[in-house]
Amino acid sequence: MARMMKPFSKIKGDFAEVLACFLLKLKGYRILSRNFKGKFAEVDLLCLFKSTLIVVEVKYRKLNESGQTAVHQAQKQRLIRQLKALWAQYPEVESLRIDYVILSKDYPWIKHYKNAVNFDEY
Repeated sequence: MARMMKPFSKIKGDFAEVLACFLLKLKGYRILSRNFKGKFAEVDLLCLFKSTLIVVEVKYRKLNESGQTAVHQAQKQRLIRQLKALWAQYPEVESLRIDYVILSKDYPWIKHYKNAVNFDEY
């Protein structure tokens, strides 16, 4: 039986996540989970930095774009709900945050947007 090949977009996405993990580890983040499927949303990366629990959304784009346009409103709301649901599992956590890591072919080819989602807006 022939083995099915992954679509090229999935391969690029997986590679982007590996690079994002590498970048975040260099910055001192602890990667708790990759591709976590929760009740409300699928989380690309779940990280801990000091006492902050962070959901990181990783995107690959052909053109360099702002992090704010990379994730639509409904997805932001799902990520917030999922992050709040996960908070109870980590008693050492004092704060929550959602970051984006955007990779593109343009310079800068990798960009980390901290606190990309303002919780007060949702």
